[in-house]
Amino acid sequence: MGAMMGWPHRFGIVVLVFAAAACGARTGLNVGGSPDDGGGGVATYSVTATASAGQVTAGGSLATTGSGGSEGPELTCTFAAHRRVIADSEPWHQVYPKLTFSSGDHREVTLAMRWSAIDVDGASPELRYAQLDPWDEWPDELIDGVHLADTQGGASFRPALAADDKFSVLFSRWTEPGLRFSIESPGSNADTGVVVHAGDATPLFAEYGGQGHLVGYRENSQAYFRTIVGGATMGPEFVAGCSATGLLVDGAAVNGAWLIVGSKADPPCPAARPEAATWLEVQRQAFGADSPSSSGTVMFTPGVSRLDVVGMPDVAWVIWQAGGNDAEVLAARLDALGQAVDWPSGGYKTLSSAGMGHLVAARRMGENLMLLTRFAEGTSTPGEELRLTVFDPEAKPLVSLAFAIEGLTLGADVLASPVGDQALLAFAETFNGRWRIATIRIDCTLQG
Repeated sequence: MGAMMGWPHRFGIVVLVFAAAACGARTGLNVGGSPDDGGGGVATYSVTATASAGQVTAGGSLATTGSGGSEGPELTCTFAAHRRVIADSEPWHQVYPKLTFSSGDHREVTLAMRWSAIDVDGASPELRYAQLDPWDEWPDELIDGVHLADTQGGASFRPALAADDKFSVLFSRWTEPGLRFSIESPGSNADTGVVVHAGDATPLFAEYGGQGHLVGYRENSQAYFRTIVGGATMGPEFVAGCSATGLLVDGAAVNGAWLIVGSKADPPCPAARPEAATWLEVQRQAFGADSPSSSGTVMFTPGVSRLDVVGMPDVAWVIWQAGGNDAEVLAARLDALGQAVDWPSGGYKTLSSAGMGHLVAARRMGENLMLLTRFAEGTSTPGEELRLTVFDPEAKPLVSLAFAIEGLTLGADVLASPVGDQALLAFAETFNGRWRIATIRIDCTLQG
């Protein structure tokens, strides 16, 4: 990521609104507290550019509408008047935020993150989490973090929803081999869990599907997945893919079954291959079934650097970055049987062209899809942009919000409200020579 550097508590936002496929107004803002503000801070605004279709409303929020003459619905988004940061003391870095629901109605959210002590030799990184109720009031206050476990370095954890208003986490413990899975009640701080994989594996995803969990991970040149019921009863371990680079697996629940997508090299598994992954294969495992079966769906792609499977009621979106971190982002859709659903125009859809940044996350937002990407200006000019784009079910862009950060970020995630009219963005930012995690809420309405 390059050297850390302090920067004022300020970042810019650009909002682009699309009606059907037409581009709307563009408005730029500076939003933040005072330069030495350690808390959330009520935002101050400086309009840098406006168009006739854009407006800054009273009360400190941004509202935009599309330009006239376009057909189709418009998505209007409003940025909440301030943001919240995680409470901490000076000797800590906070990085790799991961968001998940922690209640069955999706009103409660858990923010998992890694904390690392600064200038403390031998100190173990910590897996901590914070509980949020983000969809109603948005108070101007710090967020407390709760210790869950001492963990390995990097983003060595994946949280997910669990039954009975709880959350789960797939993680590795400090100095102990094996990958663990644990179900927690909000406020608990246990660091136990069942061993999912005995080797030195990297967690890739954890998903809740109503009758248990599906988890995925990789070790060396192979990626695996397995089901977990009740937090402890594990199904067999299956190979999802194998390759030397671009080794990824993700899955989602769709209409009573798991759809699992894994990256593979040619020739295929089970032998570990020295080549980079060049295709994606879809497997399907019905809830309660002992094993998966291939759906017969294969997507050929020039390399895979990022993969997300997003479950909807009747379909799943498969989102991947085809090649390096700055390559184009592609999308395909699968039905509940794992068969490819052709777009009206046929083939895949390009959601982000080459040069537009690194795919961070893809998430459901009601019937629509949210895409979070990150673009770095370059090592000579520290500064990054997080862009949140919402697409309708036919992959037409509805709105795009660009957050221009004046420093470096180390991890970001996004989650949508139960009815799909709000989004919660969490990201690690550099501030006064260290990383800390900030959260922003975005309110949206669909008109027309």
